[in-house]
Amino acid sequence: MQETVSPTLEMEMPLLQRQERTSAQVKRSAERMLTEDMSPVTPSLVLTEMQVFQNESTMPAAAHQPCRSKKRKLLQESKSPATTFVENMSRLPEKQNRETTRRKRKRLEASLLEELQSMSPSTQSIQLRQEWTLLEEDMQNTRERVESQRQLEREKMIRIAEKEKEKAVKEQAKEMEEKQNKIRDILRRRKLEAELQQTIEENVSSMSTEEKINLASVLNKELAILTKQREETMNKLKKLEQYARIWNEREAESRNQMKNLPFLTAVWKREHLEIIISKIQNIKTKITNLSEELDANPNLSESRRNRIRDKVKTKSARMKSWHRRKLNLNKEMVTVKANISETLAKERVKAIEIKQEIELEQEQTRVELKDIDEAIMIKKMQVRKSRAPQEMTNR
Repeated sequence: MQETVSPTLEMEMPLLQRQERTSAQVKRSAERMLTEDMSPVTPSLVLTEMQVFQNESTMPAAAHQPCRSKKRKLLQESKSPATTFVENMSRLPEKQNRETTRRKRKRLEASLLEELQSMSPSTQSIQLRQEWTLLEEDMQNTRERVESQRQLEREKMIRIAEKEKEKAVKEQAKEMEEKQNKIRDILRRRKLEAELQQTIEENVSSMSTEEKINLASVLNKELAILTKQREETMNKLKKLEQYARIWNEREAESRNQMKNLPFLTAVWKREHLEIIISKIQNIKTKITNLSEELDANPNLSESRRNRIRDKVKTKSARMKSWHRRKLNLNKEMVTVKANISETLAKERVKAIEIKQEIELEQEQTRVELKDIDEAIMIKKMQVRKSRAPQEMTNR
């Protein structure tokens, strides 16, 4: 059964939509023939369907849309001739495209009808079934390809999200560890201060005044030595930070050069090509000048002519060698690119190794600085406790 459309809907439907609907009807007719009774497609059936399609597609728009035609006519009468001419000229390419499409469609329909008429009914059925199977396979392959592409994109996005999540978790764990280490250091220092204060008070209470004065002077000397050590350690740490910054910049520079290697090699090739072309041009100019000298001076001696010919041969050989280099420039560029890449890779590896050594030394220096700070704190407490009785005596 073919679908029926009401006359009102038929009048309002655009031409392209009617064509698509009619072609869908033809397709469904062939589909029903294949799926239900598998009866062969006869040329008369195809001709009937094609005639319906052709009649609907070539039917004038005014027959379907009388109201629009009247409105268009009234609007056309109200326009000036110049405006009408310009609009008609602007619609001309569209009209030509429609005519071209219509002619192509007619040729395709004619070739299809001719092919179907030349087939037997069984061959027609087999041909349609094969074409339908190929179409379904093509659609299935397209769906699978699109689905696999989407799956790959989803997996890629999932991997990126997982990496970002792992990075965020690591950074958070590192921050938490640093905070915990700071808290542990503060607690340890407070505990140490309390223990030291108690020990110093016990030791100092049993000393005489002279012993306390001597102890204070010794502690002051030790404190001065520790302060100097702390200053040296701080300077060392600053230098290490400066070295680390320099090697970070060098490592980043080598990494950027690796990224820009194609551009660098292209620049190298262009510069060398310009040099080679200028060399060849200069040699050509010299050869031309020597040849003109020979032609312009027929009275030259034979020895002079031979010398000029030898010069021309030498310069021709040089020009050939420059031509060979020009032809082999791509090979030379590959070699240069490999050498530059190897050099940059070595520099980057060296920079990374030195950075690691600097980081290790920085960590050791920070530990030393922490120990010195603790020793200075202890000495200051000892000095303060040893001075307390002396200050009381002075008062």
